Amino acid sequence: MFESRLLYLMRKFDPEKVVFTESESKKIGEIQLPDSLIAKMWQSSCILLKTEKKARIKLLRSEYKNLIKRPETLKASIEPLAKNQGKKIYEKWLELIKDQDWTSFVDELLTVHYDPSYQKSINKHYEHLSEGFVLNISDTSTETFTKLAESIAQTSSVTETIPQKNIL
Repeated sequence: MFESRLLYLMRKFDPEKVVFTESESKKIGEIQLPDSLIAKMWQSSCILLKTEKKARIKLLRSEYKNLIKRPETLKASIEPLAKNQGKKIYEKWLELIKDQDWTSFVDELLTVHYDPSYQKSINKHYEHLSEGFVLNISDTSTETFTKLAESIAQTSSVTETIPQKNIL
């Protein structure tokens, strides 16, 4: 079902235009991306968006507030990570959830699990990562990301028009 809907939407794309995707792993929850799509993503040019951890934590707390409101669901969602991170770290995360110390919890999750796993994955798979453009973002508001996406989408050749720089 997922692949059929994805194919239906992708057929609407203009093949003459660049398509931007967010870096993802092959498997997102219980859904698996088609091998042909993930292979194309891994072979494509890269734009890296970077921001300070404090701003990322604020953004993630906002985007995942549904989990903050449902701690039992949050605990269940991080339970599979205990196997790789170990009992001590997992229990620390549970304590932060119990204390509702969301800033520390998100910081821990980023530092201990997400960032190292993400970096290892993109280094392994994205062939053109070292040639990618790094855009440092200081404002993570929806408006900023919308302006950034519109600016990038209006360019005819990303590599010719976006220098490495700090923006916003």
